[in-house]
Amino acid sequence: MNEISLKSIKSLVKLKQIFSYIYETKKLKLIKNNKYFQTKLGIDINYYKKISGKNLVIERNGKVKEYKLNTNILIFSGKYINGHKNGYGEEYHNNGIIKFHGEYLNGKKYKGKEYDKFAHKIKVYKKDGKVEEYYNNGNIQFKGEYLNGKRWNGIGYNIYGIEEFEIKYGRGFVKEYYFDGKLKFEGEYVNGERFEGKKYSRYGNIKYEGKYLNGKKWNGTGKKYDYVEPSILEIINLYHRNSNSEGVLYKNSKLILEEEYLNGEKTGKVKEYFHNGNILFDGYYLNGVKYNGKGYNMDGLLEFEIKNGTGKIKEYLHNGTVTFEGKYLNGKKNGKGKEYYNENNIRFVGEYNIGEKNKEGKEYAHGALMFEGEYLNGEKNGKGKEYFFNGDILFEGTYLNGKRHGKGKEYFINNILIFEGEYLNGERNGKGKEYFYNGEFEYEGEYINGEKIENKEFNEEEDDLYLEIYQY
Repeated sequence: MNEISLKSIKSLVKLKQIFSYIYETKKLKLIKNNKYFQTKLGIDINYYKKISGKNLVIERNGKVKEYKLNTNILIFSGKYINGHKNGYGEEYHNNGIIKFHGEYLNGKKYKGKEYDKFAHKIKVYKKDGKVEEYYNNGNIQFKGEYLNGKRWNGIGYNIYGIEEFEIKYGRGFVKEYYFDGKLKFEGEYVNGERFEGKKYSRYGNIKYEGKYLNGKKWNGTGKKYDYVEPSILEIINLYHRNSNSEGVLYKNSKLILEEEYLNGEKTGKVKEYFHNGNILFDGYYLNGVKYNGKGYNMDGLLEFEIKNGTGKIKEYLHNGTVTFEGKYLNGKKNGKGKEYYNENNIRFVGEYNIGEKNKEGKEYAHGALMFEGEYLNGEKNGKGKEYFFNGDILFEGTYLNGKRHGKGKEYFINNILIFEGEYLNGERNGKGKEYFYNGEFEYEGEYINGEKIENKEFNEEEDDLYLEIYQY
């Protein structure tokens, strides 16, 4: 066992190597108020709290520099107050190009300029709510005022600098563009948000047309489209032929859905289509689920008929791939059924109740059995077994809400026992025994959150941190 003082280590690279080892092997309990450790490594403690599961209560204050994990790439330089960015600061892209410089207020950008990774200015923030947005070529896209994060008053331009629309008090016919000038949305705004219109992909293909409420699809009719995006080779060949060929490349969008919405969910007459144009489903939805109608396969043959949300059913993707076959009751999966990744590649076989996995079931990946056991409310609950791809047992024991819980055993390949004991919330907790891969006994004792209690040896002296690194 080696005891190391961080202040005695001058090399930033060495510090990062030590931290990486400790973090990855979860041998470290971070000690709060250790400003040296945080500043030297550029650590966002709140971030590590989330991903490491360590129970920390630390708020950053003062000037800081943040780096991308395990690199010397600077991503932020500025000031924190009570754990939030406040005052002047700078953000950077991974390539070192500045992403934003200006002022923050309670963690949000308040005044300044924003850039893409090629150093093109794309947005200007001002204190009084005024905003300027730019295309990649530097031309202005929108100039006006925002209210509550929404366009409220102003004028919009296309990539060539020609005025396209004017919005007043959040209302008007507008056009939204991607930063490279491709049309993103055209239609009506109400209260600074989309109300009705058409949405396009970056390649110019229409994706949806219909009504919105609060920026989302809502009451009334709508149509969804699917499309195939061009390959890199097609893009290169196109630009060799014609550098001013906007719209020439785009493959035809395919209508895949005609639908009616009520309160944000499909309710009413619906038609779904395969990519080849044949009908997939023709009928009615209620509260977002199929309720009455007929379903077909890609060749146009009738596959099922559902009445009042009940009956045998077969679900397809728009490319003809089967995703589920089984029974519905009141619009939800019920009884025995099968889920598929794609044709003849099973994902799950088992029982359902009110749309959720229930009772006995089996999970597969690439044709191999990965789990078999008991389910309740869509989660693993009760007895179960996990497997390696070769069919050997990985784990057997009990589960609660999808996690290992209670007594269980872990195995290495060839069914070699390596641990037996107690689990809590998916980790070893309580009494347990470990074995070497040759089957010989290694350790017996208590565990907390997946770690042996004997490894919980940490010392704190004022503002310094000592790490206990175990050599196995």
